[in-house]
Amino acid sequence: MNDRIDAALEKFDAWGVEDEDEFTIPSPVRDAGGYDSAAVYKHSTNEHDHSAYINKTRVPPMVLNYIGQIIQSGRTEYRTAGDFIRDAIIHRLQWWHVNGFPQIDTTLDRVQGELALARMRREQWRELIEVLRGEMSTLGPEHREAMIDVYEHVAALRKRDVPEVLRGDMDRLWGDVVARMRAGGMGAYVDVKDAE
Repeated sequence: MNDRIDAALEKFDAWGVEDEDEFTIPSPVRDAGGYDSAAVYKHSTNEHDHSAYINKTRVPPMVLNYIGQIIQSGRTEYRTAGDFIRDAIIHRLQWWHVNGFPQIDTTLDRVQGELALARMRREQWRELIEVLRGEMSTLGPEHREAMIDVYEHVAALRKRDVPEVLRGDMDRLWGDVVARMRAGGMGAYVDVKDAE
């Protein structure tokens, strides 16, 4: 393979998919004693007397009936449906803290970073396609091994996640590579590879 293609592929592969930063939930309980699965967490404010509202949430009538029965029984510390809901939220957050949380992060910086990375990745795809097209245009029938190298690289790249905006460019490059291989007397090679 020639140095231009090697350099373009090395640069391209350096921008492979990176592991997502894992988003974790800190323990929702800040009490000195830590989390207690049997405790009832019904505080509506934090230690600084701050609180925030959650949208009004609808539940099936049966669930609301069960919550009402628990509160009316007088056998728990719950005095309102809000107490019950706050306690349930704390217990679920603690469960995610212990068991892991789905990897999501919707901060604006993260989204902007992902968009910038996608733009850079598209540019690298575009550059790689142009390098391969340029190199292939210089190859004649006497460059059999180099043509096979270009063919193999383009075939492998087609299986990767080509950005939609560049899929047409990749398909045209593939068509050009196959046509040049056939014109160079390597149609049998292409046919064997297509059959695999």
